[in-house]
Amino acid sequence: MTKWINIFKTGTHTDSAGRTRTWTEADLDKIVSNYEQRTEDPPLVFGHPKSNDPAEGWIVAVRRFGEFLQAQFARLTDKAREGVKNKAYKYVSLSLTPELNIRHLGLLGAVPPGVKGLGEVEFQDGEGMTVIFNFNEPGDPAPEDTDMTKELEAKLAESERKQAEAEKKLAEEKAAREKAESDLKTKEEAAAKREAEQRAADHSAKVDKLIEDGKLLPADKEKVLAFCAALDGGEELSFSADEGKKPVVDHFLSFMAEGRSNALMTEFSAPGKDGGSAVTEDMTQYV
Repeated sequence: MTKWINIFKTGTHTDSAGRTRTWTEADLDKIVSNYEQRTEDPPLVFGHPKSNDPAEGWIVAVRRFGEFLQAQFARLTDKAREGVKNKAYKYVSLSLTPELNIRHLGLLGAVPPGVKGLGEVEFQDGEGMTVIFNFNEPGDPAPEDTDMTKELEAKLAESERKQAEAEKKLAEEKAAREKAESDLKTKEEAAAKREAEQRAADHSAKVDKLIEDGKLLPADKEKVLAFCAALDGGEELSFSADEGKKPVVDHFLSFMAEGRSNALMTEFSAPGKDGGSAVTEDMTQYV
């Protein structure tokens, strides 16, 4: 797109037929409002063609900048660019419908401005209203060079900088929060793993004691440990007022420990010939 170009201005202007009209900022706002509701872009043409002449470019943006109506163009032909660059076309003529819709913008070459900085206002019979003014006439600074524009650009740049800083800060805070949550989760998982390993070791030691005391067959050790693992972490229960609540698996192992020895791992022999006591042999070593 091109830079913003003045295409009209507020003020009292007299057309070539001697009719005078005062154009206000409200009129310019109406033109902008109508443009924003357009269904197609108005063309940039040479002069004011009454036939279907080819477009030399298209009006792709319109705004009111203070007392000026401004436009931006796109898809300009080389012919239009060279004509403006070489000053062959110094003026533009804005063609409006009676409802203040932009019909087209004409590039004019030899039409002198009737009002300094703008040019004359011309109403063409049967063509609606046509406004003519100077195209980049010397002495009219480009809007981009005005103090107001520079101030707005500075404020916009500052706003964008602050927004970027705020977004960066939010991203850093989010990253720090996610890292803290991840670290905490890792620590909790490690602690839970250590606790589970410790309880498994405790269960194994208690089961070994049951085997040693003859209250459990060594062949049943893995089954009992699997049962302990299934019970572990369950609800705590209390079966007597004295012992208080404890995990179900602890109740189970305590119950097993309180049982009597099965004596199945001991061999009984007849009394000795001298009437002595029977000799027993611990059979757990063979299991």
